[in-house]
Parts: sequence; C-alpha cells; structure tokens
Amino acid sequence: TLFNNIACFSPSSLLVFQDSGIPDSFPVYHYNGLKQSNHKERVEYVEGTALVLGFEDPMVRTDDTPVKRCLQTKWPYIELLWTTDRSPSLN
Repeated sequence: TLFNNIACFSPSSLLVFQDSGIPDSFPVYHYNGLKQSNHKERVEYVEGTALVLGFEDPMVRTDDTPVKRCLQTKWPYIELLWTTDRSPSLN
C-alpha cells in the first residue's frame, strides 16, 4: 500500500500523519519547535491516535483544538487521543 504523508503546520509547528485511504484509526505525531508553547518549555514530539468516525458515531468526543480543526479539513468526523495529558499547541 502506498502512503501519502500529509502535514498541517504553522510557522513553528508541524503535524504529520500517513494517509492510506480511509482507515478507522492512524497514528499522528505533533512537533512544536517553540519552547514556550510546550509543557515545561521542553520541546518534544507528541504521539497520538486519530479515530475516523462516521457522522452518526456517538463515541468519545475530544476537545476542539487547532490541531483537530486542521485534520477536520480532510476528515470532518475525527477525534484525537493523545498520549499526554495536554493537547499539543499549534502556536
């Protein structure tokens, strides 16, 4: 299967994920190079899982963040589950 890398970014932030058609879920990785935008001013990658839902799925709903809104341009019914307690920042 061919994978396309898709990225959403601002001048200081990058979100990369792989697109292989219409998966139920896929890994997402976020990097923000501005230390003041990171927890404890420590720059690091944040890993998460994106869940692509059908419009009628009443599953878990996550917060409405700029990262999520960026991914919703391709998948309107997407939820993000991050491995950290905090959602990553795009600014």
